Formats: sequence, structure tokens, C-alpha cells
Amino acid sequence: MYKGQNTIADTDDTNRGADASEARGTAHRLENGTISFTNEVNKNTLYAAILGDADVWDINDAEVEGDEAVASSFTTRTEVNAVVIFNDKGSIRTAWIWDIPDTPDDKPVISTDTEIVDVIPDDSNVNHRLLTIEYTGAEPSKGDLRALIADELLGYYNKNVTGESVKVELGDLNTTEQSVTARVTKTNGGINTEKWYYVFKNDTADTAIGEYDSTGTWKGDWGVTGSTGTGTYTPQGTWSVSGNKVTADFGTKVYGTDHSFLTDDVARFLGALHRNSGAKEIVFKDVTYVWDDEAAFENGGTVKGSAWYDASYDAYNGTTGSQNTLVSAIFGTTTSWTFPTNGEIVLYVDGAELTIKLIAKAS
Repeated sequence: MYKGQNTIADTDDTNRGADASEARGTAHRLENGTISFTNEVNKNTLYAAILGDADVWDINDAEVEGDEAVASSFTTRTEVNAVVIFNDKGSIRTAWIWDIPDTPDDKPVISTDTEIVDVIPDDSNVNHRLLTIEYTGAEPSKGDLRALIADELLGYYNKNVTGESVKVELGDLNTTEQSVTARVTKTNGGINTEKWYYVFKNDTADTAIGEYDSTGTWKGDWGVTGSTGTGTYTPQGTWSVSGNKVTADFGTKVYGTDHSFLTDDVARFLGALHRNSGAKEIVFKDVTYVWDDEAAFENGGTVKGSAWYDASYDAYNGTTGSQNTLVSAIFGTTTSWTFPTNGEIVLYVDGAELTIKLIAKAS
């Protein structure tokens, strides 16, 4: 692999002129096409446009002087080594790029247990600008959140602020109210500060629950009801996700002799983890549960909620008194039902911790 020695000296840039400046460092492409470049000497980061007539050359396979470079481009979120020539207006004229070798000391931008699904900015309310960070796996750490927010706001402001590029500096994350202040400096002058709030949610749980519309009406899919399967199940509590915590609030509902609203809702949510989100395995209190596509009740009826069963058995068994199901492990059998301690159910869904918090009143 090319190591980048004498990159400028070894390359003939016929378009280079007196108005050009050159620098070496690392770079990657932001969502809107702007290039984020960090100078290896002074560690300053700038954001430059790359125009249509700019040349980007991949020199990974250039072992010696004279080897041919390959036309290439910068990639979103993938950092590369780069030697860049800028024109007098700050845009990129020519760049030579090559991969950054993996080393044991490399620190990933995002935790290896966290996979980002999407980061969605919403500036429709100037008093409550919001970033929604959707992910799977472990909750993003504070460092992960800061890196994600910084990267997303750089792309946002470079796309939405007039001028070639901007510099964005973040204040401290307020993890209590989940907010951060961005100080935005334009390359053509002007500074302003804007506050952003953020929410982050486990996409596996969020997809399982489904959506509520602007009127609070649930629009998800938790399967059918009735012996003929002609009805549609609607949650009896209000379900929501924040990070890796799922909350089910049952309002004024009271459990006692009748606790079916709790058991039914939890069973449907557990079922949706598989049916809607594709979960393959759940661990609860050190016992592993897997899904049975052919699960049936004792009377032969189809299981419409949760078909998770103890993996040490051959199949789902919902027979009274001998259940091996996840629902019976959480609540007990039908004859010895118990409310989870503090209303919390801690699961590990495909290896990622997920806590369900039930809010209901006892009789």
C-alpha cells in the first residue's frame, strides 16, 4: 500500500497556480458533499467545497514514483489520508487520497456495539431544533453522541448556511435535558449560536412498537385478534422508546384479579420484536429464548402474541402448569401471576440490553 511519501513532489499537477495552497492530513465527505479536512500539522479542521472540475486520485496502489493513480472520490463517514490543493476561494482543486491503515491503537468514532441507522435533523420549530438518532445495539456513549451530533450538524450547516463552508463548534452536552449549543462561524464572516435538542432511540424497539400519529392514534402492527383473526390488536397502554428503555404507561388502569391488559400488551410487544424487527434471540434472567414459528396453544389456537420459548426445550409449550415461554417467565403462570419487581423487565435482545418499564396501578 502507498504510504504517502513525497506526494506533492512525485505528482505533476498541471492545473496548479500561484493562487493555490496545499496541505496534508485526513478527510471525509459530509452528507451534503462538503469535504471535512483536518490538517496533520496544526490539527485545524476546515470544510471545503469540491467542485465538478476537481480531480481526486486514489494512490493506494502507487508503490513507486510514476505509478498510475486512479480517479476516485471522497466517501461519506470514511476517513482517508489526503494531500489537498485548494484554490484561492477555499474549494478543493486536486486531491490525492489513500487508506488509513488499521492499527491496534485506532479508536472507532462509534462504539463497536452501536450501529447507527439514521440521524434526522428537524428544524421546523426554531425554539426546539431536534436531532433524532436511531441506532441498534448498545446505547451510544456520551463520546459517541458528541461525534454523531458534530458530524450531522457540520453537514446540516454546510448545506443550509449561505457561503462556501462553515466551522461548527459544539458546547458541552447537557445530558439532563439532552441538548447542545452549536457555534457556527461562516467562512465569509458572521457568527451565530443555535441550541439543538437530541433524542436517541433503539431502532429495534421503535420498529417493533410502530408509530403514533399527530393525534396520538397508534398506527403500528401488533397482529390480529379473535378466533377468526379478523380483529386488529391495539395496545392498551401507551408505548414509547428512549434510548434502550421502553416505557408502557397504562394510565389509570388497575391490575389485580384482572391483569390481562399487562400480559397481553407485553406479549404483543415481544412478538413484534420478532415479527416487525426480526429479533432472533432474547435472554431473560440468564435463560435464552428463541422463536417458534409453529407455536400453538393447548387447544390448538394460533399464538398471536409471543412465541418465544426456552431454547433448552424442543418447542413452545404453553400448557398450563408446564409453560416454557418467555411470557410465563416474566409474569408467572396463569395461576400464579406476579407483577415484575419495580415494573421493570430487563431483556437482552440479540445481545443488546433492553429494559421495559411498566407503569400501572395495583388494586
